[in-house]
Amino acid sequence: MWVRCLIGLVFLVSAVSKVSGRRSFTEFAEAVGVLAPVPGARRLLAPAVVALEFAVAVLLALPVPIAFRVGAWLATALLLAFALGVALAVRRGAETACRCFGRSTSRIKGWQAVRNLALACLLYT
Repeated sequence: MWVRCLIGLVFLVSAVSKVSGRRSFTEFAEAVGVLAPVPGARRLLAPAVVALEFAVAVLLALPVPIAFRVGAWLATALLLAFALGVALAVRRGAETACRCFGRSTSRIKGWQAVRNLALACLLYT
C-alpha cells in the first residue's frame, strides 16, 4: 500500500508542478523538445505526458483492484520510457534541465534514469 501511495504521489507532484504556471509548462515542453527530438514533441508529447501522469495518480488512488493494475502498468510504461529518454539524452550529450518536476533546473543526468527504473521496480515488490 505504501508503494501505491509513494508512486501516486510522485506522479501527482510531477504533473502538478508542470502545470502550476504557464511558464512551468512552457519550460517543460521546451525540455521535452530537446530530450525527445522528434517532430511534434513539444506540441503533442508534453501535454500527453502531463495527462498520463495525472491518470497514474488517479488510478493508483482508486480503491479498485483493476484501477491499481492499470495504473501500475501505466506507471511502469511511463517510468521505462522516461528512463530510456533520459539515457538516450545523456548519451547524445543533451544540454537541458530535466524539468521532471516542473521548474527544476538540474541538468539531465544518468542517475535520473536509474531513479526511474528503481521506481518502476518498487511497483512490483
